[in-house]
Amino acid sequence: MHKKLILEAFSRGREKLIKNGSNHPSINSISEHIATFLTEDIKHSTNSRTLRNYYKKALEDEHINISRNETVNGLCEYLGFKNYNDFIKSNENINDITVEIENQKKGSKKIYLLGFIIIITVLITVLFFISNDKPKFMIWKTDHYEEVELDLKKYKLGDLKVYKQERIDNFKKIQADCNYQFFYPDGSERVWYGKNKKKEYEFFTDLGRHPETGKTLKKITKYIIKNHICD
Repeated sequence: MHKKLILEAFSRGREKLIKNGSNHPSINSISEHIATFLTEDIKHSTNSRTLRNYYKKALEDEHINISRNETVNGLCEYLGFKNYNDFIKSNENINDITVEIENQKKGSKKIYLLGFIIIITVLITVLFFISNDKPKFMIWKTDHYEEVELDLKKYKLGDLKVYKQERIDNFKKIQADCNYQFFYPDGSERVWYGKNKKKEYEFFTDLGRHPETGKTLKKITKYIIKNHICD
């Protein structure tokens, strides 16, 4: 809290000097101004260099501890507080109000987000029923995708994928051996690999995610060919 105290004191000092005609008051002039107040108004002699050092440390985001209680209470009086306890209570009230406002904002955001989700859900449902074209789905069958109808009695919702023609046409699981053509003439990959739930290597004809684990497949490498296919 001492850090906040010294920063607010210098901010108030800058405001006062500007009000008194100083366009760009320096740190030195502000520290001299505050030191003069402490010495003459509350009869507590304070070195302006000490105040300046506290301020520089506070700007560097360092924790500071003002060693003399008279200086602490003097800075509080300079800011218009009775003492340090009064300064702390004032900041606690400000923090409570800030937290309450932030909580209200978060609550409002949650309400707006929930309302948005409900609206989107309703729109999707309406579009689903009024659309002339039935949504298409596909499911993984052993080594390829097949188009299926939405039948939750027959299929699990988690197994159904949104229909993609390129997945139907190009994505297959293969039984790769040493004679398989893993690369195109230009050196680019023709095969991707990943592990199934049993931690066994499996190989596919296109990039994407493993149909069972959902993990992204990796490009085939000579190391994988040598150690897991031709070994």
